[in-house]
Amino acid sequence: MRYSICFFIIISAFLPQLYTAGAQEAAGSTSRDPFFSDITAPVNSGLDFLEEKTNLRLGADYQALGMGGISGSSDHVYGASGYYGLSARWTVQDSGTGNSSIFDMRFEGRHDFGNEYTPTSMASALGYAGVPGVTFSDGFISKFYIRQNMFGNRLTLTAGHIDLFDHIDVIGVLAPRMAFFNGSSVLNFSMSTPGAGFATTGRMFVTDQFYLFGALGDANGDSRKVDWFSGGAEFFRYGELGWTPSQQDFLKTKLHVGFWNVDERQDAGIAGGYGFLASGNITIDDVWMPYFRAGWSDGGSSLYKWSVTTGFTYAPGGHGDLTGVAASLTRPRNIEEIQFMMESFYRFQVADNLSLTADLQWLVNPAANKVDNHAVVYGMGIRYTL
Repeated sequence: MRYSICFFIIISAFLPQLYTAGAQEAAGSTSRDPFFSDITAPVNSGLDFLEEKTNLRLGADYQALGMGGISGSSDHVYGASGYYGLSARWTVQDSGTGNSSIFDMRFEGRHDFGNEYTPTSMASALGYAGVPGVTFSDGFISKFYIRQNMFGNRLTLTAGHIDLFDHIDVIGVLAPRMAFFNGSSVLNFSMSTPGAGFATTGRMFVTDQFYLFGALGDANGDSRKVDWFSGGAEFFRYGELGWTPSQQDFLKTKLHVGFWNVDERQDAGIAGGYGFLASGNITIDDVWMPYFRAGWSDGGSSLYKWSVTTGFTYAPGGHGDLTGVAASLTRPRNIEEIQFMMESFYRFQVADNLSLTADLQWLVNPAANKVDNHAVVYGMGIRYTL
């Protein structure tokens, strides 16, 4: 396993040059090679037909990530994990008002490959207070909810079993697994955000450019369980005020500030807490996206007391490739140390439904490592979708 990871990391640096030499581009497609898309073409045609007739969209995907890490005085650490995902989305459109109701479901089975660590847990072996490969763990995850769009999408309400990380402090293309892998690059770990649980959210555009967003959820949410407020009436609350040039540019360019607080979790023995955040991104020429994210907290169960992250993504060419660089400063909640992390990645789109992502991370002053002042993490991910 370890030699495979090293091989893929080295080869990934030359993927664009090596692949272009032999690939044939399909007419009218941005895919480098239609072979992988053609394999599932009959299935995709059937799914398209089903959506056209019923407004029900079914999907499936598989992704795996292998990572290696080393610090000055330790042996190499290896972690690998994968998941299979099944999704369904049913859209009901009101032709008279333009309002819509969307029922979303997603189920994931996450697994390791027999290594001692996963990309999520390998941080402990490096003394790093963070997550090198966010969401790459093991277990079964489920999300299901309904989203109601009203008044020309000026008002959106969501309720169900929700992972609040999917809805809170959202900016640009920074979805976990689709770009950076390190949690500090794509998520705000200065918040005490619970795992997936029953919650509701709402967003309202008060003008064409300014919006309000709020969320209320189970403070004891656990992504691996479907429990109805197992700890009783203990809540996580979030409020956000934001600006975007238009509703259509909501993910491309926006600025927002937010406030959150969480109740004491008595059964878990975790104190309540609160915090503030500010984030923003701007898209330039549809290819560049610089962004920043900052947060501060007091109490609760957040990983960080405060964190600051900045970086950019760049989409080269017309094949769907994406690359980026990010850097973060973080102060863990219970450790009087400041960590620095820098990450770079290149996502090589082999075909419309197949991608390879090479990733490199440099960790400076890992907070729980009293021997080494730096560590390096490298990884390779693969993703296949229907």
